[in-house]
Amino acid sequence: RSTTVGPGGTATFQVRVENDGNLTEPIRVSGPASTSTYRFTYRAGTTDITSAVVNGTYQTAALAPGARTNITVSIKARAGAPRGAVGRAKVTATSTTNPGVSDTVKAKVTRT
Repeated sequence: RSTTVGPGGTATFQVRVENDGNLTEPIRVSGPASTSTYRFTYRAGTTDITSAVVNGTYQTAALAPGARTNITVSIKARAGAPRGAVGRAKVTATSTTNPGVSDTVKAKVTRT
């Protein structure tokens, strides 16, 4: 998904993390750190999980097959971000029982 924001604006995206496997397991979620032009924040409900997501250590609670949970990704244009600056969040969910299985979603924000 992509959107635009004005100076200092914030775009918010919901990332649905779903267990498509056949075992109950937590899912590892990783995403990019903030940049000089955009601040990235990750939340599970009201809990700030930014550090763990950026470090690649965040895991959801154990999800039964077919169960899902949401992660909120906020991308805020920093003061002084020039017009046309692009922030990209590539958020990856990875199986903890089979690390070769993952899915990635992308969010793009452009400063207007």
